[in-house]
Amino acid sequence: MGIIVRQGLKYSTIAFLGVVIGAVNTIIIFPKILSPEQYGLMRLIQENGLFIAAFVQLGAANIADKFIPIFQTHDKTNRGFLFFLLIYPLMGFIFFCLIYLLFKNTWLDIYLEKSPGVNTYYYFFIPLIFFMMYQLILEAYSRVHLRIVVPGLFRDVVLKIITLGFAGLFFLHFISFYQFMLLLIIAYGIIAILLLLYLHNLKILHLKPDIDFLTLKLLKEMGIYAAFMLLGGAATLIITKIDFLMLGAMVGPESVAIYTIAFFMGTIIEIPRRAIAQISTPILSQAWQRNDLPQIEDIYKRSALNQLIIGSLLFLGIWCNTDAVFNLIPNGEIYRAGKYVVLFIGLARLFDMATGVNGEIILQSRYFRFNLISVAILAILIVGTNFIFIPLYGINGAAFATALSVFLYNILKFMFLWIKYRIQPFSHQTIYILLITGFTYVAAALLPAPEPALISSFTNIVLRSAIISILFGGLILGLGISKDANLLLKTGYQKLRTLFG
Repeated sequence: MGIIVRQGLKYSTIAFLGVVIGAVNTIIIFPKILSPEQYGLMRLIQENGLFIAAFVQLGAANIADKFIPIFQTHDKTNRGFLFFLLIYPLMGFIFFCLIYLLFKNTWLDIYLEKSPGVNTYYYFFIPLIFFMMYQLILEAYSRVHLRIVVPGLFRDVVLKIITLGFAGLFFLHFISFYQFMLLLIIAYGIIAILLLLYLHNLKILHLKPDIDFLTLKLLKEMGIYAAFMLLGGAATLIITKIDFLMLGAMVGPESVAIYTIAFFMGTIIEIPRRAIAQISTPILSQAWQRNDLPQIEDIYKRSALNQLIIGSLLFLGIWCNTDAVFNLIPNGEIYRAGKYVVLFIGLARLFDMATGVNGEIILQSRYFRFNLISVAILAILIVGTNFIFIPLYGINGAAFATALSVFLYNILKFMFLWIKYRIQPFSHQTIYILLITGFTYVAAALLPAPEPALISSFTNIVLRSAIISILFGGLILGLGISKDANLLLKTGYQKLRTLFG
């Protein structure tokens, strides 16, 4: 668990830096320089690209996570595993291009009524998906070598800085919006190249394949696993992305812009979970190879406990300051319509964190096929609930449908792991954390509501956040709820004493 904590802490630091830059882009820059329609178009193109790229890569990223223990060698050549991971998804990309071009009119009809501007960038999707596909695969290969910090830096910081620079060019009228979108596509290509250079620097960019090692039996095993992961991943993508895509098709790009800002605020909560999940995956894979259930249960419980602590703190900080944040956003009177999107998405992400790395445990086990069944059911549910709630409640309906799917999905995974392995993530500390969270929320809510003035809103955020941090953090550390949290505090204190002593 030590390497998980260390890499997770480093990644979380990078990710939070990315959040700061992303917050500037999402909450200040883009609402200021782009109209809601332009902002919504940009997000629709990005979300569609991510949605399709995850299909096109044909489960290559999942193959990297699952089969690296089999290919791994001491000299880090890994029998040319990377060569296979880079060549294999080209089949999916070529197939996509053929279908995409042959059924052009079908694609154009999807957004013709509510978001016709998307169709202006029809051909942009081909290079965008190519770059995104390889970004996913190269990040996965880095992850299986327990390197998540630098890829996270590229994705969460560098990409956003590049995007911010291009937005500046648009703001200064050096480029048109069309050219801005073209440069945005190029930015994803830059990230893919940087990942290749990083792997080369780590001396793990080995592209010579070991053909003899790739037996028909192994290829069949990888193919079956990839097929299940692809189908399961498809359903997962529907659950996580369909709200954006359906809002664009059923309501329009302005609703996507409002939803984007509110959704961003709600999903800040899950950043530490991404770090824990990424670094836990290869370790869980190795534990399953040894059938080491005690280690798996230990990771399950400690990940749930620590994720609930940091998730609760972030949820309190975000929800208690939501009104003040909307006061600071340019055109905040427009984007304030997303307030309850923040609540629904925030609660969903908090529950997801509270249940630990359940999905990662199942995916690396011999019951990985269960993932397909569970997410397929939920994909049908989320599409159905979006069709019901979006026409009735717009963006709030989309957020509620998404939250419902996350709750049900995690309950299903919790029950599965308990029935099959008799492991579950909760303890008496879970109850203490929830009580501390409730107490802190009541204390923060007693503060007066923020005034619309910028200075007053900013002051209110600082004061309220300080009270939340002191109360919540003090109680968690003082009561010794998490050994990992107290150990990190002790280690940090010792380093400060060494530095200044």
